[in-house]
Amino acid sequence: MKNFFFTTISYNDYVLGKTKINVAEFLKNEFILVTGIANSKNLVNYLKSKNAKFNHYQFKDHHNYTKNQIDKFVKSNKNILTTEKDYVKLTTFKIQRLFSIGIEIKFIEGEKFFIEILNKQLKIN
Repeated sequence: MKNFFFTTISYNDYVLGKTKINVAEFLKNEFILVTGIANSKNLVNYLKSKNAKFNHYQFKDHHNYTKNQIDKFVKSNKNILTTEKDYVKLTTFKIQRLFSIGIEIKFIEGEKFFIEILNKQLKIN
C-alpha cells in the first residue's frame, strides 16, 4: 500500500541578512525583489498579500548574476530581498543590504503518521 502525504509551503516570519528582521518590519519600506527561480509567483503573491511595495527583477532559474546587474540593484539604495537559493549566489558580491526569506514545508495532514513511517524505515524508536 502506498501512502500519500500533502504538504504546502509557508514563508518564514523573518528575513535574514546581516541581521534578522521581522517580515512585517522589513516590508514597511520599499525594496527590490530579485529572483532566479523557476516560478516566483507564490513569493510575489505572498508579498503582495502583505501590501509590500517592491520592484521585481525576475531572472531564469539558475541565473548567473553579473556585476552590472548587481550594481543596478545596489544603486537604488534600497534593501534587496531574494530567495535562500539566490542569497547564496548574491553574497559573493558583498551586498550590504541583502536579505533572504526562507520557506518551511508544512503538512496539510498526516505529519505524525509520516514521522512514524520514517522512523520505522530508519529503525528509530
